[in-house]
Amino acid sequence: MRSSSALETPMMKQYLAIKKTQPNAMLFYRMGDFYELFLSDAEKAAPLLDITLTTRDKGKSDPVPMCGVPVHSADGYIKKLAELGHRVAICEQVEAAAGGKRLLRREVVEVITPGLVGDPAGLESRSEVAVLAIVGPPANEDWGLASLEVSTGDFRTTRVTGSGEQAEGLLLEEIQRVAPREILLREQERESYGDRLAERLPGVALTVVAAEMFDSASAPVCPDGFDPDSTAAEMRAAAAVLSYLGRNQPAALAHAPRLRPYRLGESMVLDAATRAHLELFENAEDRGRQHTLIDLLDRASTPLGSRRLSRWLRYPLVDPVRIAGRQDAVAYLA
Repeated sequence: MRSSSALETPMMKQYLAIKKTQPNAMLFYRMGDFYELFLSDAEKAAPLLDITLTTRDKGKSDPVPMCGVPVHSADGYIKKLAELGHRVAICEQVEAAAGGKRLLRREVVEVITPGLVGDPAGLESRSEVAVLAIVGPPANEDWGLASLEVSTGDFRTTRVTGSGEQAEGLLLEEIQRVAPREILLREQERESYGDRLAERLPGVALTVVAAEMFDSASAPVCPDGFDPDSTAAEMRAAAAVLSYLGRNQPAALAHAPRLRPYRLGESMVLDAATRAHLELFENAEDRGRQHTLIDLLDRASTPLGSRRLSRWLRYPLVDPVRIAGRQDAVAYLA
């Protein structure tokens, strides 16, 4: 146990009070030009980020473990932790420094989760990073899902009609096609098919959220396309995504994107086995991107373009009119 003197400085008291509000996240505590991590957060983060673990108050008998990263290069470190399945709470100084030694007020301004990474510079900027919510029986007769790709603002929802093994199979296939980094679900869904999700989607974070977040009427905002009076499964899933975004990154709600519904029959459905056999996104050797179809095709000039091309490849059009329209648009730009 840490000595009381090491933890009872004004700064550490403030840190511990803020950390108490974010027990499941690594707290990036702003101190000047650095984000500092303390105690167990520092001990976990240092080896993951390959940074030095040091201590605070080295002269004391039981110093506090700490590590830090520069603010100007923090995006890459934050994204790496999110990709490893961790949550990161960003705690900023919310008042300007003045003369004297008065402790500055600090607050958590946003929480980065595996599916709410945004678009910082970092690894795999060409890949989509989505958070997805699912809801199904007995709350609704059908299954509904909604996904949000934060960096592009692509907010979509769809429905899988029916129940039983066949409907669950279609739902799992669609979730694999979306390839989210994080899935939101209620406790009852976690208990009923969480193991299957974990098996089919290794490395994806499964986040249990409160059931009331799936109430359409309680959504914090109503963007175009969203109906707060609807009890449809897909609308309830969309409400959960909006509520989750509002709780973790409230500033993003001011630019909540339009909700765009889609039907599974609008595009060619390529199941997981077909995608793997054709090596569309992962090669058979090391599951990397090299020597895949997307690697061959992707000559986009920006990460946004690469993500859009990836979406098109995951959802091949089947309507000749829409196919011709896309070809005409590409021809015009070329």
